[in-house]
Amino acid sequence: MVAQFRARRVLALPGLAGLGVVLMLGLRLFTPRLRLRREDTWGCGRWSQTPRMQYTATAFAEPLRRIFAELYRPSEDLSVEVHPDSKYFIRGITYESRVRPWMDRILYAPLVSLVGRVSEAVRSVQAGSVHLYLAYLCAALLALLLAARWLP
Repeated sequence: MVAQFRARRVLALPGLAGLGVVLMLGLRLFTPRLRLRREDTWGCGRWSQTPRMQYTATAFAEPLRRIFAELYRPSEDLSVEVHPDSKYFIRGITYESRVRPWMDRILYAPLVSLVGRVSEAVRSVQAGSVHLYLAYLCAALLALLLAARWLP
């Protein structure tokens, strides 16, 4: 049984190699010859890339905005200014898209406010005297030594 399996495997290897050679020859003979072209690096292989064909940041961000819309809650405002004589003549279109940074409002704003209040309290301790800072350093060192003495 094992010898039969080995014999099949040995016979399959040249067959696969032959199939690969036949495929390579077939592609070489029946496909058109491709020329090497040199274009701009960021042209994506196009012959005449124009700024109109390029992606903008919105093209990359829009899928993420749709996925996380419930989380970020974006708001959009479209206003169309029409001519006073006829509503079919448009003077201007304004589109505005905003994302309310709820993380800033809920987490960062209180944190920044707390840091501001703490820094105001620390500012009163700082008098600009080197001798006072050395006294603070000695007091902190003494407190650490005492804490290390009684802690296991």
